[in-house]
Amino acid sequence: MKKIFLSSLILLLAASCSKENELQDLNSLIILDNVYEQAFISCTLKPDSSLINFDRFVDVFIADHQDKFDDIADLNIFFLDQAESVNKFIFEVKVDQDADEKNKIEILNIFNDENLQNEASCETLINLYQGSTLKDFENNNPKPRLYAEILDCNYSKDSNYGTFRLAIESLINHINKFSIDYQIGYVDKGANQFYWINYYSNKDALSELQEIWLSDREASENIKNEFELNAQCNTSRYYNFFELI
Repeated sequence: MKKIFLSSLILLLAASCSKENELQDLNSLIILDNVYEQAFISCTLKPDSSLINFDRFVDVFIADHQDKFDDIADLNIFFLDQAESVNKFIFEVKVDQDADEKNKIEILNIFNDENLQNEASCETLINLYQGSTLKDFENNNPKPRLYAEILDCNYSKDSNYGTFRLAIESLINHINKFSIDYQIGYVDKGANQFYWINYYSNKDALSELQEIWLSDREASENIKNEFELNAQCNTSRYYNFFELI
């Protein structure tokens, strides 16, 4: 009888482990929807370049290269909020995944533009990551100035986008109960790392979201716990940013 019990227990545990492994395998197969390719190019203004001159230069830069972006890519520029100096900035590029490889290369090559390099020192090694908009703005009208929070995150052991998806859906369902102009971006950096980007139409929208979060502590705590089971976000930075193209 003891041998039969032990044999049954081993079979039960083996079946349980098999089901858990199957579930993990299935979760790993869940992929991002509405994927585009995304890059961040960090730049620093040259010592002899002023922000006013750079502002004028950007207008010319856009006019010279806008045709390369039309219908296949977006270009934004980020400035760190409350920075003592605004000589550092980041270009954000989003390119349609289905865009021709030649067009993608042409877009990335503009950041080696001689005129740009005369104004600022920019990264020359540019990584293209998989990005996706998990929640879009309710109002998609052009927004001349926005606000963003970029979080640098890592998945927990045995977690991935598939296991994280339920926490994401819980958050979006909760936020959608309220009228707030807010967008969520997700950027897969590989090696179990990702950027979580909160885009706001302005700083007021950030304050509104914080009020919503505090208004229902039970729901907020549940969502927070689901997030922390799957991922940890170590750094968070706020930016003023502008849609250029």
